[in-house]
Amino acid sequence: MKRLLCFLLFLNPLGLLAQTDTLQTRLLQPAAMQSDFAYCRRLLEETHPGLYRYTPKAAMQAKMDSLAGLLHQSMPFYLFYKLMAGLIADVRCAHTHTLPNKAWQAAFATQLKTLPFFILPIQNRAYVLFNGTLDPTIKPGFELLSINGQPIEQIRQQLYRYHWADGYIETSKRNVMKGQLFVLFYYWFIGQPDTFQLTVKTLAGDTLRTDAPAIPFMTGYKNYKKNLVNQQMLAWYNKKKPKHPWRLSFPTDVPQTAYLRLDSFGGEGATSGTQAGAIFRKFMNKSLAKIAKKQTQSLIVDVRSNPGG
Repeated sequence: MKRLLCFLLFLNPLGLLAQTDTLQTRLLQPAAMQSDFAYCRRLLEETHPGLYRYTPKAAMQAKMDSLAGLLHQSMPFYLFYKLMAGLIADVRCAHTHTLPNKAWQAAFATQLKTLPFFILPIQNRAYVLFNGTLDPTIKPGFELLSINGQPIEQIRQQLYRYHWADGYIETSKRNVMKGQLFVLFYYWFIGQPDTFQLTVKTLAGDTLRTDAPAIPFMTGYKNYKKNLVNQQMLAWYNKKKPKHPWRLSFPTDVPQTAYLRLDSFGGEGATSGTQAGAIFRKFMNKSLAKIAKKQTQSLIVDVRSNPGG
């Protein structure tokens, strides 16, 4: 289960938090929103080196002018946040994003009531990996077809809209349909219902409609072990991780081919960028020597799920 908590490594002490999302009821006034937006716009225009890399300057300026024109009346916090997140996503920079507040991770763990399922995307479809309720009705492997009457494809398109990624790359955007990010982005950008009306397809191919309560992520996480329908999937999911994030292999079913897997670019045990670079360089030198020795003709470099680098 430790692997499922990697998203929450920097949480604040859980017991110190309120159990409600105060941002959900906050109403922002025009002057405050205009001030915040003006500051954000100035930061982008004066400091971002790639502001106009994918969107011409005239078009980006028009986007910002249009957004500024919407801030003349009171607005719920999450609507304002949605507008700002859309603008930042239009910069198309994987290292530029906006978050609701500094304590968003802790809020997600204990305050935000979200969809109690761990979802896994496969070929633009969404499948239940873990059931975070105590109701055994929905089992791992069921396909999620709709939430509150909205087809999963429409939901996918909306969440893609607000996810930050370099250029037009969609690989990283797919992560927004997985696990914690899926339920978090749904809460931020689609809605915060108390109950989810779900339509799923069972393993037998039947269509099933059922309701599930919105609950905090940590509550659902604890239910993964309690709900017996998850037992087999947990056993598969929590198999021992590879010893190192960098791995070179030579598939036996594909002749003269090398497969290089890079889970991340950080040097294991490194305490500085220079040291990390040296460790990675040493690994690559050894790998290239092996590739040359085997007279490899094709090299597959797999960086799936790597957030940057």
